Amino acid sequence: MLTLLGSLLGFLSSAFPDFLKLWRDHADRKHELAILDRQMEAQRQGHTQRLEEIQVQAEVAESKALYAHASQPASQPASPAV
Repeated sequence: MLTLLGSLLGFLSSAFPDFLKLWRDHADRKHELAILDRQMEAQRQGHTQRLEEIQVQAEVAESKALYAHASQPASQPASPAV
């Protein structure tokens, strides 16, 4: 009986590191997926921010062009031929 109990204990103690390794691998993969999700979200926000920056630059260029055109003196309309 004692031999059987010792054998069982030996088997379980030899399998314990393998179970621990499986559990750590699962936790590591879960952590890596969380990091990848955060990186993808940051990249998505970066692209959105870049698009907004381009749009603002276009609006500034348009405003400058409108102000430049508005600041030019108006030309005199041609007088009708008599």
